[in-house]
Amino acid sequence: MSDTYQLKKIILIDSFWAGKTVLLDLDGHTNLSGTNGAGKTTFLRLMQLFWGERPSNIVGSTGSKKGFLEYYLPRNSSYLIYEYQRPNQQTCHVMIQSDGRSAKYKFIDAPYQEDIYIDENNIPRDSSAIDRHYRAEAETSKLLAVDDYCSIIQCHHVNSAKKWIRPLQRRFAMAHTPITHIEKVIGSVIEKIGDFDSIKQMLIDISREKLSHNLLEHEQDKAPFQLNKQHIDAWLADLNAAREIEAKRDDFDGLLKIVASLKDTLNELSHIHALALSQHKTTQTELSTCEQSITELTTQRKQLEKDYEQQLEPKQAESRELKKQVADLDYQIQALEEQKQDYEKQDAESFAIKGSLLDQHIQQQGSIRDEIEALESKSTQIKSLYEKQLTDLEHRHSKQLQNFSHQATNEKLNESKSLTEAETVFQQRKKQLSEQCDNRSTPINQKKSQLSIEFGITQASLKAIPASEAVQNQLTQTQQALESVRSENDLAYKTQLKCTTDYSEALTSYQNIERQLQSKKHSLKQTEEQHAQCLKRLSPEPGSLFSTIAQMPHSFLNPTSDIAFIGLSGLAILALWPLLKQTPLGKVPAPVMVLITGIGLGQFFGLQHEHFHFSTMGDHEHLIAQKFLVEIPDNFADYFYLPDFSKIFTIEFWAAVISICLVASLESLLSATAAGKLDPYKRPIDLDRDLAAVGLGNVISGFLGGLPMIAELVRSSAHVNTGSKTGCSNFFHGLILLV
Repeated sequence: MSDTYQLKKIILIDSFWAGKTVLLDLDGHTNLSGTNGAGKTTFLRLMQLFWGERPSNIVGSTGSKKGFLEYYLPRNSSYLIYEYQRPNQQTCHVMIQSDGRSAKYKFIDAPYQEDIYIDENNIPRDSSAIDRHYRAEAETSKLLAVDDYCSIIQCHHVNSAKKWIRPLQRRFAMAHTPITHIEKVIGSVIEKIGDFDSIKQMLIDISREKLSHNLLEHEQDKAPFQLNKQHIDAWLADLNAAREIEAKRDDFDGLLKIVASLKDTLNELSHIHALALSQHKTTQTELSTCEQSITELTTQRKQLEKDYEQQLEPKQAESRELKKQVADLDYQIQALEEQKQDYEKQDAESFAIKGSLLDQHIQQQGSIRDEIEALESKSTQIKSLYEKQLTDLEHRHSKQLQNFSHQATNEKLNESKSLTEAETVFQQRKKQLSEQCDNRSTPINQKKSQLSIEFGITQASLKAIPASEAVQNQLTQTQQALESVRSENDLAYKTQLKCTTDYSEALTSYQNIERQLQSKKHSLKQTEEQHAQCLKRLSPEPGSLFSTIAQMPHSFLNPTSDIAFIGLSGLAILALWPLLKQTPLGKVPAPVMVLITGIGLGQFFGLQHEHFHFSTMGDHEHLIAQKFLVEIPDNFADYFYLPDFSKIFTIEFWAAVISICLVASLESLLSATAAGKLDPYKRPIDLDRDLAAVGLGNVISGFLGGLPMIAELVRSSAHVNTGSKTGCSNFFHGLILLV
């Protein structure tokens, strides 16, 4: 278990950068460097605030200059968060916010979680919502003032009046012993502690704060505070001793850092080399997979061409058979014409009318044949056009495949060549650098051991007697040797930097080649998609829109004459019946006449009996049978079905029920409103009654196995147009449908 205290993260939410979250990750190796605006000043200020410094002492508000709280906590949704680690792997954090006058602190015994502070819309949550989230699974403190926070984080000794702070210190303090005034020491370090004026100001601040605490608290509860000149002299002596020790250790620390940097460079180069090898392997595998996919697509294209040819052959065979059938039908027509002449000879008067229509039928047949020939010529032209486009696309596709394969081969050769050269140069330079490092580190280590021994001897001798001329000469030689070693290390560093630059250039060229290969693959994929679309246009799938359009000429040219006559008769009655509106017959609705005429013609043509009908318009036969008509059960009880409640507890059931309810209600209300506007008497409509009737009717219909019903504007407009005045028209309409 770790027994250390460590500040791990600093998070600024909706701070000086509005609407954004800034994360400072402190991994123990933080380096304060960078240009203006990089955040060095912000980091130093936030460190003082964490250790208990008052915000007004960090940055004061003077005139137009913003204070600390105005700059870093400008809004109610602004937060400063410090996540730190305590012994036994305990991780907790401090949340700081402003109420407009002062900073408020809250300790939370849990790590920082971004989703708790910021919602899914990237908006900071309210502090009470954050407290509720954490309180459910961790211990939190109340909002604290800066003095109480400082006492907790620095583990101050507190009197009995503030004994409630002691449990919080045991759980959230950054030390197990008091570290009083640490924020002053940190502030002075930031202000360059080597200056005596800064030290004096630090001591004055500490004394002022201590005296203010003594005046506010009871003197009998705490020991008196004493600060004398001996303490200041001791602090200054410690500072001077630290300076002297650091000045003498700079040379040795510099050598150690250079050796460590060379080792790190060697490790980095090895790591980069391993990454290059792995990337080369992955590229080889990806290239092989791409080649396999191109081969598979080529085979698929050839298979599709074979399938197209196989599908085309039976179609051509069918067309030949149809032509034979047409020839047979022509022969049958001639035979029928001969029979017709025989009939005319036998009874000319009965067939005189039919003979007068022969020329008209022949003309219609000729026009129909002309249309067929025109459609066949157009289809031939379209087919030739598509075949030409298909050959062009195949030629372009094969040409692009050849170009892509040639480019892939060249790029693969160039890539392997460049990687081989880079590998050779890298190995040579790596070997040279390792030899140079070994050659240079061996004398350096020897010199280091000798110099350390000599330094110890010299340091011991300096305490007793002054240094001799030989010692001075030896010291001069040592400094010269150190300078030469430094120059050699600089040269090695420059060589290593050049190697790194060359490798990065080689890696960049490799990445460019890989991007070009990806673009070529993308264009190949687009070409294949266009080829597939062309194939679909040439041979549409059954049931699709193109297939239906292709079958329309055949349907128009091969109608069933009886069915077509019944349909055209109904359309003619609907179109011409309004001309008889002033006659007594015009009072009968046109749809009723269409229904009566259709039933009579159906009985006349015998549609209820199964037989083959020969059509003179299209020279073909149609099967007319009862199975093509609407079937009505013989038993009236077969209409009814009992309801099934097995899915009453499923989501699909209630979704269907709610959808039908809403649609039926809206449709019924809209239909009732529109029918009220059509009413010539402008009578008021009770929408509640209409809606209740629709609901009750649907309930009864559902229990009897019927479909949901709604009010329709079509029937209402028909009743109005026929002169209906009361609701009896609806009743008789339903009664007639039932019968």
